[in-house]
Amino acid sequence: MKMKRIYQFAVVGALGMCVSSMASASSWLLSDGVAIDNEVIYSMKPGGGVEALKAADGSVVWTSTDADRPVQVQDGFVLAQRESDKSGELLLRFLDTASGTVKASRALALPDDVVARIDEKIDHRFSLSVPADTPSELVWRFERRPPQGMLGRVDGPPTTRTAGRLQTDFATRNVVAATVPAPEPRRYDRVANVDFGVAGGRAFYSEDRQHVLVSRRLDNRRGYQWYVHDAQGVLLGKWSSRVSYAPFLVRQGHALFLSTPGARIEGDVVKSTGLELVAMHLARGEQSWARAVRDTRYRGPMAP
Repeated sequence: MKMKRIYQFAVVGALGMCVSSMASASSWLLSDGVAIDNEVIYSMKPGGGVEALKAADGSVVWTSTDADRPVQVQDGFVLAQRESDKSGELLLRFLDTASGTVKASRALALPDDVVARIDEKIDHRFSLSVPADTPSELVWRFERRPPQGMLGRVDGPPTTRTAGRLQTDFATRNVVAATVPAPEPRRYDRVANVDFGVAGGRAFYSEDRQHVLVSRRLDNRRGYQWYVHDAQGVLLGKWSSRVSYAPFLVRQGHALFLSTPGARIEGDVVKSTGLELVAMHLARGEQSWARAVRDTRYRGPMAP
């Protein structure tokens, strides 16, 4: 007998790595490479490139192969990183938000041992973020670590971390190195001290702190019930989820969040799923659309 219900298995990975960054009053970085403006989402495409999506229905506005990782949206431009395998170099592009056309290109020097790749590798990782309190800046971080096996054995030198700060100017479409050092990494506190009448629930702010998700474990312990409220406690939508929480934003009547790679059962078939941007329709309490996103996390074989 076939099972009619679809079971979704997913783990929201690396929540501490998700950097909440304000670029303007309506533009936020939901996750690495996913920048959301009021009506449009700028996201990394699997395999490379950037695409602009309408938040209301997920339709594609434009695609670009001239950049790979959106970082910031401001004043009609998307600032995005271009893939580079060359050590000591960071390539940035200013894309027009309406068309995706490159309006300016910048190449910045980094320390010789820093490789600004988009994807995480087994022994190193490069990231870009925008501090929430200083939206005119970029912070880059590079971590080089020895491969570590399942048993915790480490071969090679200790982990090294390097960071730097850049100053952005969208009016002149320029980026220069800042003279002050990069700030220490900070974990964004998303826990909200409210429950809005949901007994036994845990509450979390949206990335812009304009909405609250209250998550309650289902009685059968096979998932969670999500309740999304506005800042005043008005319930906007609810649905069941296999995870207790994911960083989210509300735009155009949808809750937007990432569903990480996993597997689901459809009937008697197990199907693998990749990293996806999911839009849940608040009024209907159901998925409106989903779009694949480039997964930059290293998921390959580990050291023995």
